[in-house]
Amino acid sequence: MIMKKNLIGQKFGRLTVISEYGRYKKKQVQWLCKCECGNTVIATTGSLNSGNTTSCGCYNRSLLAKDLTNKVFGKLTAIKVVGRNKHKSLIWECLCECGNKCYPTSNSLLSGNTKSCGCVRRKKNSEKMKKANFTHGKTDTRLYNIWCAMKGRCYRHTNDHYSSYGERGIEVCNEWKNDFQSFYDWAINNGYNENLTIDRIDNNKGYSPENCQWLSSFENTRKQRRTVFISVDGKCCSVSGWAKIIGVGNCTIRLFYNRFGEEMTQKAIHDFLKTKDKTLLYVRNKRK
Repeated sequence: MIMKKNLIGQKFGRLTVISEYGRYKKKQVQWLCKCECGNTVIATTGSLNSGNTTSCGCYNRSLLAKDLTNKVFGKLTAIKVVGRNKHKSLIWECLCECGNKCYPTSNSLLSGNTKSCGCVRRKKNSEKMKKANFTHGKTDTRLYNIWCAMKGRCYRHTNDHYSSYGERGIEVCNEWKNDFQSFYDWAINNGYNENLTIDRIDNNKGYSPENCQWLSSFENTRKQRRTVFISVDGKCCSVSGWAKIIGVGNCTIRLFYNRFGEEMTQKAIHDFLKTKDKTLLYVRNKRK
């Protein structure tokens, strides 16, 4: 059994531990502490030992109330107080070296979180874009947008189509993933024009030179709507056929097939035939 350390009488910053108060969520010991300003505060052993709690809050309040007039913070010079935010923090009018004004709080200035009106960040972003343009000069082209969208579907969890691509394990090959020029060269050498869209020959495999082609929007749509046949335990049916047998909508099985591939769909239908539990398709189809 771990022995509890007695902190009574010990000093942590402006706080002196007076007595044990209890336990926080039945775990950490809480201590009643007296601050140099005369107030009392309750703190846990962890917050005291880590230095997170060193006063009743009077120290931070004294900092935030400090007169910052004409003080310099990075590129900003504090001019005057113009109000308080919803957390009661003072809002300062500041003049940036670039000539713009901004209105950070005392806390953001003193902590170093705000050092400019945003001009520094904008300059960095501008240089980054210039560097990208200097590399291949094609950031405003349709092909560059296709390349970005392709990677977004595979790697960005917030993308609307991630569940049908990245979550299924669809990836972009290493040759293309971090090298737009390589993707551009392949596209130009393989029949790309402004009226075509990129298509994966095998929908269960990723984006790569071996598995991609350029199709018209009509051809791509027709390919996506082609009849899919699934064989399970010696019986072969179309998506609509299995949907009728199971008692679910066509879109339920088609979405499952598009997301998990043929093998997983076969297993799900096989499990249904054994258990008669159609919820298997809905449970597996639920977004994580």
